[in-house]
Amino acid sequence: MTGNPRRPNVLLVVWDCVRADHVSCNGYSRQTTPFLESLAAEGVLFEQAFASAMWTVPSHASLFTCTHECQHEARDGRALLDDRLVTLAEALAQAGYRTAGFSNNGWIGPRTGLSRGFTDFHEMFREDGHNTPGAWLKRLGRKAATQLGYRGFLDAERTNRAVQTWLDQRQDATEPFFIFVHYNEAHARCNPPPPYNHRFLSRVEARRALSVNQDPYAYLAGAAPMSAEDFALLTGLYDGAIAYLDDKVRELAELLQRRGLLDDTLLVVTADHGENLGEHGLLGHVFCVYDTLLHVPLIMRYPPAWAGGERIKTLVQSVDIFATVADLLQLDAPAVMRQLQGYSLLPGVSNYHPDFVVSERAQRSLAKPFRDYPSFDYSGLERAQRAIRTLHYKYIWASDGKCELYDIQADPGETHNIIQQHPDLAEEMRAKLFDWRGRHAASVAADDAAPDLDEDLLRRLRELGYIE
Repeated sequence: MTGNPRRPNVLLVVWDCVRADHVSCNGYSRQTTPFLESLAAEGVLFEQAFASAMWTVPSHASLFTCTHECQHEARDGRALLDDRLVTLAEALAQAGYRTAGFSNNGWIGPRTGLSRGFTDFHEMFREDGHNTPGAWLKRLGRKAATQLGYRGFLDAERTNRAVQTWLDQRQDATEPFFIFVHYNEAHARCNPPPPYNHRFLSRVEARRALSVNQDPYAYLAGAAPMSAEDFALLTGLYDGAIAYLDDKVRELAELLQRRGLLDDTLLVVTADHGENLGEHGLLGHVFCVYDTLLHVPLIMRYPPAWAGGERIKTLVQSVDIFATVADLLQLDAPAVMRQLQGYSLLPGVSNYHPDFVVSERAQRSLAKPFRDYPSFDYSGLERAQRAIRTLHYKYIWASDGKCELYDIQADPGETHNIIQQHPDLAEEMRAKLFDWRGRHAASVAADDAAPDLDEDLLRRLRELGYIE
């Protein structure tokens, strides 16, 4: 940027499972994110930001490569990013940046290819201090906290300390850095530590909430019925977790401020996807491409670019983050620039940006997750879906032919399928969706390679409910 010869640092904070309509700066009635509100007042809030996918691996692959799922093909059934594409960390490392990643989700790491390009990468679930003095006591405390549901309390605290240590140990303080931080506190099993667990619940309700089901498969199969009160309790915990995350981001910003780095850093806060809390008869982030999973928060702060207090109402997408960083840094990497399928969000940029966003969900076999419920018919869920969304309408294509159309302005909750009333509009949006996919999909399909999951990673994925 003119007037700022120093290359800006980049701090990308990604929250797991956080939907935009539960973030108070997006208009939510509960004050879940007071720090993000102040951050938005100093930067820019993108009110209509959407994830490219509805779960962690494909969403992060899109974030890191600026390509859509149909191009990078890290998806359900193939949770692996191969080396066909350059990652954001690789591009910045090639540009002279020191790169560090801090992940609290087992799907984000070397085994899935999502750590490529990071000079230092920390899988926080592995860094338990196994061989340090007092390790047994730390493990005992971690086990007790996990049993109480406070897994995220330990993860987030250790993550922020690890970021501080990394900054303190940098040998060249003039070298620009790219730091990626992933927080998992809103992920099931969601139960933030005190006082956040009763920030939006009474203490009695917080205790009762511990027994509420958070298994999406058990709920859908009817093995764990849930009442409106159950979802209210779960929502209280979920909002408390978001408030906790807000404080963790505040700590990171204050850490940079104390070192005189904050105003020289592009700070980006977003989420990889959202979460269903009973909407559409669903729990968790499975089986759909509704806005509950795709509409995510997105805030950027960098004073040389944004004066502060801007609220952008046009549609943007997670793939646009890489493109924005590349534009801000004026990356001289033609091969990387040809790869990008997103658009720069810097003010004054005149490049074309479509009036729609697209998100995808690959087809997967559900026999394994539903093996405990042999009487449940999950065949209708084994399908691929693709959604194309404008500010007014949303069309959802499904591989089983059960397509949907919603008037988002009149029906933001996507509860009334109007495809029968408006077949011409549905066909128009379908054609636009398939034209888009024809231009963005990989020319040669990737093989069905799968990540090699070690025992520590398997343990972590079991904790998060991904596998049994």
